[in-house]
Amino acid sequence: DWSQLLAQTTDPTFFTSKSVDITGFVSADPDDPDDVFYVTRFVVTCCAVDAQPVGVPVYQPGWRSTLQTDEWVRVTGPFASNPSAKSRQPLAVMPQGVEQVDQPADPYVY
Repeated sequence: DWSQLLAQTTDPTFFTSKSVDITGFVSADPDDPDDVFYVTRFVVTCCAVDAQPVGVPVYQPGWRSTLQTDEWVRVTGPFASNPSAKSRQPLAVMPQGVEQVDQPADPYVY
């Protein structure tokens, strides 16, 4: 799970050029909502009540012109240094592909 890996290491070079293929719903980066969004899923460790959102940042300036918050997407592309001057995330996916997808039958990650 990419979001857990991002939280576990402080060495951003570990991720540089590693590619991802992730599916989740779109949520805006609160620090840079125009250029960065998260591909988000809820992780359940015990039961639905304890579900916590986890997300992987994606750098795509102007994303709001083609995507909507809470819409489900599949994103592919490599990690790179986040060019956003506003976002607090040092790394982000540089998308090579963003496609709208249906919400999975089970939208949670366990």
